[in-house]
Amino acid sequence: RCKVDLNGDILEKVDGSSFAHGAINRKNGLVATADRGGGSNIWLYTIDGVLVRKLTHHKFNGDNRIMDIQWLNDKEILFTMSNYGLMNLHIETKKVATLIQGCNQNSYQFFSVSPDGREILIDRRDVKYICLCADRPTSIKYESKIYRYNVGSRRIYRVTEF
Repeated sequence: RCKVDLNGDILEKVDGSSFAHGAINRKNGLVATADRGGGSNIWLYTIDGVLVRKLTHHKFNGDNRIMDIQWLNDKEILFTMSNYGLMNLHIETKKVATLIQGCNQNSYQFFSVSPDGREILIDRRDVKYICLCADRPTSIKYESKIYRYNVGSRRIYRVTEF
């Protein structure tokens, strides 16, 4: 857990928890993934770093680690979970909705929300192959693809791949 200023600079680190990802909204404060298990829950803090409440209650199982988190608007947070996809969380009702479904083979990782909140660029990592060779360590090869998601129409478009 950390105290940060309005620019996102860390003012103070608090021992005993792991701060993985966070996003600041000047009206509502800081949302952060700060669990000892690896960042599987979302917490809401004031701008001054005072805990307001826990927004989600996921039991960490290794597959539900939050990869990225950002404010969509003053009431909604977007986040990606390792194998679950792009999720939307309403901070007042704590209701979570899946916007883009992920799976073990296709995981949505990092994203960027447009300034008007209408579109999202998101990185999807697809598993190309897994080598379970006896003579060397297990290796996994990924292919990264960038998608554009339209919030209003709920449609997704492929932009490019690497």
